[in-house]
Amino acid sequence: MATFLSPLQLQAGAGLLQNQGLHVASSWTAQSTAYTTLPLLVDLINTIANIDLLPATVANLQTLASNSCPALADSIPSAFISNVGNTVDTTFAVTSPTQSDPGMTGMITLTGELYLGNGDNSKFAQIFNSATGYADTTNIFINSAVNANTYLGGTFTDMDNLVTGSLTEVNLATKAFGDDLSNAGQYINLADLANYGSPLALIQQISQRAGTISPLIGPLTDVGVNENIVLNLADADTIITDSVQKLMYKALQNVTGDKLTEILQILDVWTPNINTLADLLNPAVMFPNSYPSLTTPTANGSVAIYITPEPVPAIDWDNISQADDRAILESEAANRLVERPLACEIRQGTSPAPTVNTSSGDFYTPNSNLLDKVAAVGGISYERLSIITDPGLALANKALACSLDQITNVSRVTLPQLSSAYSAVETNKDLDDIDNTQAVPQDDLDYYKNTLALGTGDNGTILMTDILGAAVGVDYTAQLGNCVTIINSLDGTGALDDLKQIYADMYAALPNDAAIELLIIDAQTEIGNIITAYPTETTELDTIFTALGTKLTTEQSFQTKATIDLTGVAANSQQATQGFIQSLPSFGVDTKVGGTAQYLEDVADIGTRYGQAIVATLREGRTTAGLNDAGVGTAANAVPADPDTIPPQAPLIPSVYSEEQARSLVNYG
Repeated sequence: MATFLSPLQLQAGAGLLQNQGLHVASSWTAQSTAYTTLPLLVDLINTIANIDLLPATVANLQTLASNSCPALADSIPSAFISNVGNTVDTTFAVTSPTQSDPGMTGMITLTGELYLGNGDNSKFAQIFNSATGYADTTNIFINSAVNANTYLGGTFTDMDNLVTGSLTEVNLATKAFGDDLSNAGQYINLADLANYGSPLALIQQISQRAGTISPLIGPLTDVGVNENIVLNLADADTIITDSVQKLMYKALQNVTGDKLTEILQILDVWTPNINTLADLLNPAVMFPNSYPSLTTPTANGSVAIYITPEPVPAIDWDNISQADDRAILESEAANRLVERPLACEIRQGTSPAPTVNTSSGDFYTPNSNLLDKVAAVGGISYERLSIITDPGLALANKALACSLDQITNVSRVTLPQLSSAYSAVETNKDLDDIDNTQAVPQDDLDYYKNTLALGTGDNGTILMTDILGAAVGVDYTAQLGNCVTIINSLDGTGALDDLKQIYADMYAALPNDAAIELLIIDAQTEIGNIITAYPTETTELDTIFTALGTKLTTEQSFQTKATIDLTGVAANSQQATQGFIQSLPSFGVDTKVGGTAQYLEDVADIGTRYGQAIVATLREGRTTAGLNDAGVGTAANAVPADPDTIPPQAPLIPSVYSEEQARSLVNYG
């Protein structure tokens, strides 16, 4: 909704607030007139409109041929008399001075006028807003249900991965992995996962965090790395060969003691049991609490990066009680709590067998089934990395890099932010009925398709013309046009001459109810004769009028779902009209067939300045949206809503302390 009014809105608003600028779509009224002025129907309709006839006679005229071929008498098909009649008036009484024939076509026109508020634009504003609100909300569900599975293509793995942004695709033990990531500080540059696991990537991260390469100059030159290379590591043009990286790895293995402590502090690493700087290239060392559950995505689903033994004694996870499950979680969490000063002291401690840290993957058994998977991963290749460091480390690091890369926006976050994310997420643990094979189960998709997606828009979405179509002639105008064509064709053959004469006799018999009642019987008989003689044409006519009745009742159904009570809309609601005026620009943006822009253009009376202002405001809304998208904006078209002169201000109770009041409250202790 606009926060200001434009000059065009003010013009449109002046008309709308005076109940001007709207009418039933001229395309429908023209087609309706073309039908009701057919030579066949003129006398019949004039007869029905006679005010001197008894109500029973009028009712019989209005239901003439309703069970046979209602199009030959502008009757409401019998199957719809109950529902369609209730739309406007169950007695089919004339409720509009502009419509004297509340037969089928008249009923459609009367219904359209009812949608428009019968001259009260505020009623239309309320009806229209309710309809758009229902359509917009329902269409969100319809389109989402259609897209729920297709938008994921072949990428859906399971619901945990979907709701956690693929965090669980790296590690399902989210709390344990989050704690390990927290202790790991800033040792990984998540924007450079292509080189994760290489000595160069680690050294560059240290340099970036320290702002200098100084802490590593000695260790690197001691193993034979050329000093020019060492001093120019920050230069992107410096060429680092695999043989140089192998020397770098050796240098990392030599960094221990105080030098190791210094660099770990630079990286804010608090992971315990780190013996050498090369240990930072070992995921099992850096994630001691969660490395057994690290996984990487494959064509067969998530696969473990490490092969780890089952706990002894084995735990029956399928039958474990909630209390025991919680106790295990609490015990694990307690074991992960290492105070940071203590972590400093035990960084170079000795881990118990069989996971003694040897700066390699030897004791952590990477899953060899992943060799083919990591061999195809981009960035520094597994083959190169296995020679630079160690085959086990290379396998684990490439698999982990591939897994981390699946996380949504991972390159934009830091390791501490990723740690926070893991600490925050929850999984669908113990929710066994949550489907992990399809984003939305097929029976749920079928529910939305069969109960909500009943409109004529794409995917069964609801259009304004599905709810309030009678005011714009959708889907009535084209159907009635076909009806006119068929009747003219029959009339051209002389097939309707006897029926036209009966209708003429009715008009001539006014206001003799008894004579007209006899003529109604004659008309019904003659219509039966026409049906027998022209079964194809009359069947088509019957199909058309059935479609008209179906459309009206369908609109009623949508109105019920949208809780639109046409008879209970508040009259003369200035607030509703003002809100509608403010929303006009946004209505203009919805340009789909049957959307709000097309609908309002159809009901805008462009024969008047106010109707033209409505259309101009819709266009302005689209223009403003386009200019805003382009970064131009249209602030110049805003009419200031604040008064030029500030109104007198009320003497409100003082809410600010004076200096003297504040001084009197100071405590001098």
